[in-house]
Amino acid sequence: LRSLIERDPQWGWLLAPAPDLVGINPGDFFPGSGDEHGLSSTWTLQGTQYIRGWIAEVRSAAGKGVALPVLDNFEKQHAEMRQSAWLKFTLWLSQQPTTSWRRDQWTDVLLDIAAGSGPVMRVFRQANEQLADIPDKETRSWLRQVRQLVDLQATSVSGVLAQKVSHGKNRIHQDLFAWL
Repeated sequence: LRSLIERDPQWGWLLAPAPDLVGINPGDFFPGSGDEHGLSSTWTLQGTQYIRGWIAEVRSAAGKGVALPVLDNFEKQHAEMRQSAWLKFTLWLSQQPTTSWRRDQWTDVLLDIAAGSGPVMRVFRQANEQLADIPDKETRSWLRQVRQLVDLQATSVSGVLAQKVSHGKNRIHQDLFAWL
């Protein structure tokens, strides 16, 4: 088993996309981007859980006390590889032309931006969610910034909602007193 694992130090067998898992597509964020150049399910949270399951099975099959340095090395580098894949994906998305969007697509995007859920924020939220299992001490600076931005946006949105609720509550009280 050990020699079989060590035949592929690039972990191709472990990084192959899981057949039942869905990757992340550019069209999920930017209209008309299609599904080309999507992010493989390998780099999603579900893909990570799938990989961890394989590693656990291999370690179990190898038996206690059997050193598997190739897997040890993989586990040390996996969080970095996921972050690199997500960074590459977000950078690719940022370079896509928007000039081919139809008028209705532009309208939808602008309304989403006004509501705080434009394409870029959706990408950031998705990256934050999919990489949430990576401890802060192992995150790259771009992911730390994404996490801060997502937290800031969530805080500001909840603050705006609280303000609107408070304003609505005050208005109801005013209307009730005026009616009485």
